[in-house]
Amino acid sequence: MHDIFLQANSLSVDLQADVFDCFGGSVLQLRDLSVDTVSPVVKWQWEVRFTGGEALVSSQQFPEFIVPTGSSGTVKLTATSKNGCVQTAEKSFETGQGKPGGYIASTRLEACLGEVIGLNPGTPSNISFRYHWEPAEGLSDTSAVNPTLTVTKDAVYKVTITPLNGLCDTVVEVEVIVVDQTPASFSQTLQCDGLSVLLTNTTPGAPLGRWIIGDPANPVLDTTAATLTYTFPSAGAYPVTLVTLNRCPDTLVSSVSVPGPFLNADFSLKLAGCTTSENQIQFEDRTSNLLNNTNSWFWTTSDGQTSTQKDPIFLFDDQTDSVTVTLVAGTTQGCRDTIIRKVRVKLVDFPSVSPPATVLVCPGVPTPLHVNGSPDYRYAWSPSSGLSAVDVPNPVVTTSNNITYQVVLSDATGVCDTLVNVQVVVADFKVVAPPSQVLVCPDIPTPLNPNGNSLYVYSWSPATGLSATNAPNPSVTTNQDVTYQVRISDPLNNCDTTVTVQVKVVDFRRWRRLPWLSFAAAFLPGSTRMPIPCTVMNGPRQPG
Repeated sequence: MHDIFLQANSLSVDLQADVFDCFGGSVLQLRDLSVDTVSPVVKWQWEVRFTGGEALVSSQQFPEFIVPTGSSGTVKLTATSKNGCVQTAEKSFETGQGKPGGYIASTRLEACLGEVIGLNPGTPSNISFRYHWEPAEGLSDTSAVNPTLTVTKDAVYKVTITPLNGLCDTVVEVEVIVVDQTPASFSQTLQCDGLSVLLTNTTPGAPLGRWIIGDPANPVLDTTAATLTYTFPSAGAYPVTLVTLNRCPDTLVSSVSVPGPFLNADFSLKLAGCTTSENQIQFEDRTSNLLNNTNSWFWTTSDGQTSTQKDPIFLFDDQTDSVTVTLVAGTTQGCRDTIIRKVRVKLVDFPSVSPPATVLVCPGVPTPLHVNGSPDYRYAWSPSSGLSAVDVPNPVVTTSNNITYQVVLSDATGVCDTLVNVQVVVADFKVVAPPSQVLVCPDIPTPLNPNGNSLYVYSWSPATGLSATNAPNPSVTTNQDVTYQVRISDPLNNCDTTVTVQVKVVDFRRWRRLPWLSFAAAFLPGSTRMPIPCTVMNGPRQPG
């Protein structure tokens, strides 16, 4: 018994058929291109068939045949490798097409000075004929199918093409013509803003060009527009490059000078007056003009107001916080510049900078009255007793008694003012503390501290059963007794107290024999217990 191993056919058959037309016949030059990845090809069987003739055969690897000019046919190659693999390939051919000279794409080549070109790019690089080019001056290789040339002048090159058997040859002339180069040119026109320049390509016969702007802030700008308006970042001289896009491009680098913006619209605003319902804002023109010829102004606001005055006054109600303002400034030469800016017109906003109506302080402890006071406003406090100062946004008060202050607020310019009262309350924890005991019904939310005051800071613990741990009067929901502690302090934590609250859940079994007993007020006057929001009605005694 013998093991037999099978493998895929490793032979790939291919061929090349090159036609060389001569007088009285054509040379059919064949090349084997077969490849076997396992063993070499050792046998070739060629068969050439054409119209009106008998089949031609050969066993050479690279045979040549003479066939009639103007005929067509097929070439069949059967190749055999050393390991016995056999494959066949077939291609068609046609003579009388003027080959190989017909492969040359053009016998007249136009090129630019300094351009590198190939003299014969249309011929397959692997064609199996001999080429000889002359003169040799400037050519990369006189025997190459497609030699390259760096063009320096007009020239004519002659190539002689010969098949391998030398039966005949073909001579072709290739003329190289240097194309005239049109010098690039462009114009520049400074725009009204003093920074923008209109660039126009004026190169004859080359309406399009590639612009390269030498702006360090925008070094990658690259466009092919016929005209280009570019705004430079600041005054100065900038290199601008134009590369024409005609057959032979030319490059022009020229300096473009910009003087900088001679017209720059701008404005400021200030409070001109106020009433209880509106602010009067004056807009002042701050346009800069190097030519000093500004002669027109057009103002518009996003709420519909307009003016052509230089420094107009607009009215805005107290509900309007900001608007978008547009100013168009014009000059005698027709230049215009526009600025659009969103500005705050609520220049007086007393509610946002007024002190709170009530401030909680600890007895004898210095306490700031207005932590949100704004230095952009003026403050005048009275009376002065107990205050660290009377002309600051946030004076410190030291007192052991309740007292009421008045403060006059005005804007920084003193155009508008208002009067605010501030009541200083000395902390009294007994008044705002919860009772020591609270009766609740099982699982019914019950408030713990109806006397709670939001001026104070509360911190309850534990959190179990509470609706909140930092509220003055949280609700408790529980079905069992629990003891809470609450820390009460002023907002600045200068003084505090801690109170214990016992929450007792009502046990209805203790009250079954009391007819129509209501727990809504189940404690005597003066008791520290809270009433409970539930009732129970006497009924039959239940077991247990």
